[in-house]
Amino acid sequence: MNDLRQLLRAGGALRAVAGLSSATVVGQLLLAGVVPLLTRLYTPAAFGSFSAFSGMAMALLVASGLRYDLAIPLERRDHNARVLLFGTLMIGAVFAVVSLPVVVMVDVALDRFDGVAGLDGVVWLLPAFLLFAGANRAYTALAVRDRRFGDVARTRVLQAPATIIIQLVGGLAGLGAPALIIGFIIGQTAGLFSLMRGPGGPRALIGGGPIPWRRLRVLWRRHRRFPRLDMPAAFTDTLAAYAPTILLTFLFSPAAAGIYAVHQRLLLAPAGILGQAVGQVLLGRVRDDKASGELTARARRIAGVVALIAAAIAVVGFLVVDPLLAAVIGTDFAGDGTYARFVLLGVAGQFVYSPLSVLLGATNGQHVNLVVHVVLLVAKAAALWWGAARGSVLDAVIAVSVVNGVVYLVATVWVLVHVAAFERRNRC
Repeated sequence: MNDLRQLLRAGGALRAVAGLSSATVVGQLLLAGVVPLLTRLYTPAAFGSFSAFSGMAMALLVASGLRYDLAIPLERRDHNARVLLFGTLMIGAVFAVVSLPVVVMVDVALDRFDGVAGLDGVVWLLPAFLLFAGANRAYTALAVRDRRFGDVARTRVLQAPATIIIQLVGGLAGLGAPALIIGFIIGQTAGLFSLMRGPGGPRALIGGGPIPWRRLRVLWRRHRRFPRLDMPAAFTDTLAAYAPTILLTFLFSPAAAGIYAVHQRLLLAPAGILGQAVGQVLLGRVRDDKASGELTARARRIAGVVALIAAAIAVVGFLVVDPLLAAVIGTDFAGDGTYARFVLLGVAGQFVYSPLSVLLGATNGQHVNLVVHVVLLVAKAAALWWGAARGSVLDAVIAVSVVNGVVYLVATVWVLVHVAAFERRNRC
């Protein structure tokens, strides 16, 4: 009877994980699927301005709250979880206020770049975005802890349609980059008030009593590894991902950044979904593989299979992806006809590394991920500066794509070496 109960509980957990993953995949597919429509409604310059804003916003978002939201599901006591939620929201509010000087600097910088259209007024929405999107992440973490997986799944499913509807309507109305940005903000914060109405709403944060500052300080110290280790890694990771579109906007033009962003978005979406699935398989087996000593062997097998898939896609795609993608997104976003093949090479390297990187958390290798993305950020910036010095957008795209592919492939080898060393140490 006990075995049956455990099986049912495990089955429920698996269904919850599958539901959350499916909601995320559906949202990604919807966002990618609407791109051919958006490229007919918006100019490359509008997409470039939007990509620059969303890149800066997402990089700052992962730093807001100092990643204490990740600690909320780890607390066993309800009171501690809600105190930690209150502390996370408070840090996020302070961060939103502190971001105002960043907004001022960006607004001043925009005056020097006349080509960056559509951001002058919308950039002032950044503090509000950080406040509400950060709160959304914190309340989602509490809902996960309380096993309200249905609420979380509904929120994730809601985010994509909220973004798409506003962006499509704004495109039909000819509103340009502001409509893309507002749709992005609404999408990232959609579902917040629904989550707040649950057991973790504002009235339940601290039980209606005085603010337990002493308990909050204890919890912050207990989970200090998140601001010390996870926040810098996540910030660098996100900034490295968005660096090409941000720098292309200011080194060349918003149009160049918009073309690159659309290509990367369409090519990265299927690779990200498949990589996520492979990573979940690895993560689901990691405990048994560590116990049996099969972790290194499995990681090498997965790496070999994924590398072969990536190589096949890169070789075939290099020949056919440019005309195929041009037909999908339109001639205005086709670039000079060779953008996609080089972007695809960079995506192939990321596709190999991404699923294997989940093993770093299980083998005390978070520092590897941090170093990889610091190197990636610096190398991408250098590649783009080199392309700008040559005055060629295509040279910049080729350089940043080659850097992306090479760094990720070297990082994949490093992950395999690290996992093997971890397993050897555990045998001793």
